[in-house]
Amino acid sequence: MRANPANTDGLTPARRRAEIDSCGIGFVADASGSSARSIVQAALTGLACVKHRGAIAADGISGDGAGILTPIPGEFFSRIARDELGASVDATRVGVVTAFLDRERESARSGALQAIASACAGEGLKLIGFRNVPIDDSQIGRQAHSELPAIVHAVIQRPDGVDIEEAERRAYRARRRAEMHCAKEGLRHYFVSWSFRTVNYKALVTSERLAGFYPDLAADDYIAPLAVFHSRFSTNTSPAWERAQPFRMICHNGEINTIDGNHHRMLARDHLGTEEVGLGEESLFRPLLHPHDSDSGKIDAAIELLTRAGRDPRHVVAMLAPEAWEGQRDLAPGVRDFFRYHACLSDPWDGPAALIYTDGRRVGASLDRNGLRPMRYQVCDDGFVVCASEVGAVPTEGHGSVRRGRLGPGEAICVDPDAGGVQYDAQIKTWLAGRAPYEEWVDDGLQPFSLGVPVQVVPPRTNSSVSRSPTESPVKKWRWSSSRWQSTPRSPRSRWVMTSRSPRWPPTRAR
Repeated sequence: MRANPANTDGLTPARRRAEIDSCGIGFVADASGSSARSIVQAALTGLACVKHRGAIAADGISGDGAGILTPIPGEFFSRIARDELGASVDATRVGVVTAFLDRERESARSGALQAIASACAGEGLKLIGFRNVPIDDSQIGRQAHSELPAIVHAVIQRPDGVDIEEAERRAYRARRRAEMHCAKEGLRHYFVSWSFRTVNYKALVTSERLAGFYPDLAADDYIAPLAVFHSRFSTNTSPAWERAQPFRMICHNGEINTIDGNHHRMLARDHLGTEEVGLGEESLFRPLLHPHDSDSGKIDAAIELLTRAGRDPRHVVAMLAPEAWEGQRDLAPGVRDFFRYHACLSDPWDGPAALIYTDGRRVGASLDRNGLRPMRYQVCDDGFVVCASEVGAVPTEGHGSVRRGRLGPGEAICVDPDAGGVQYDAQIKTWLAGRAPYEEWVDDGLQPFSLGVPVQVVPPRTNSSVSRSPTESPVKKWRWSSSRWQSTPRSPRSRWVMTSRSPRWPPTRAR
């Protein structure tokens, strides 16, 4: 990652470019939550099979990015800590920081590592040590190699007496502290993941080369109960290492077409409420959305904040990407109240967009209310579940009979071992609606008001109401008269005039 003296925030030039993308996504999971090597291998197979969804450079090996997100394989990283760092770590308490740092400047890399250590100490997280993640750079092309970062793992340990939810909040705060310090010092940095639940491997490679680039993914003891995969197509722009997906909680296919409004409304919120929910002081989380992140990166940041604040990820995704609930006649009253309540808290992040999300324990998929991205699922008899943008991306032979389906606009599916396995859309929405008295809150907080009486006749305009200098020439204006458009002289400042008998608005100008 070559340094740019003009940069003061630690960003690469590629990351500064505004981007949207269209990609191949999916997840593989075991409905009972059992970890297995076969889950990881199936996800890598699915990733290779959506290669056509990503972009490939003329050299045949440079890609726009591919990645895989899994729960932390505790035994694997416990072995890494023992063999490479000379430390004994409890596999049930291990956490991992994955960082993209400056490969060219040793001083910048050392500064970022010190920021990680200081942030962990500030949150009471024990830092076991750092390791350079093994890579095979023959798997990437010339362009990817020119901006190849130093890829580092920091192995950390959850303190005694701290539950996993509090540990995740501490890890979140520690990452924010390290990001602020690195940005202030102008150090190249990007923290791919910083968690006690999940770990992320992504790179600027084509889909089928990810496992070759990261030998860790081929280890026999790298096992998981679920895995999320993503193959990226960067639309009209050059790719960046940081913008490869999955992100920390989601991967995304499509684009968020309301992203400017979502970003501006987030900036306009004068109070996030982080102190009230135990996340920490507000200043640590402002700005929440990085201006140079992609649309996918920004919604990931919003989902992460709301999840760390205590919401279930299913709740968060339904809140930010709701279905088109206003005009649905068959929607259960409780579900309608759920959406009415949250419409007062957040504006929709509209696509077309397909989202896959995980908190490391459960994994789900959802379409926005436009429903214009493919998302198909297969649920097998033995609990093997596949959901992807492509039919057949992951083979299901040998898993018994298969139930197949696809998500429609605003629909969702989730695999939650703690709730009995696979949950479909109606079950998820009914469960969400029953978690709080939304009907009572809506009735208490929303006051109806009259829309008034519509104006039936437009008052006529008189010549005295239009001023025009003697040198201005009249222009033609089209007015509806019984069955045709007629031209009448109007001021150059007027474009259209509509009477109560106009059949449509705006009219088509006659030629």
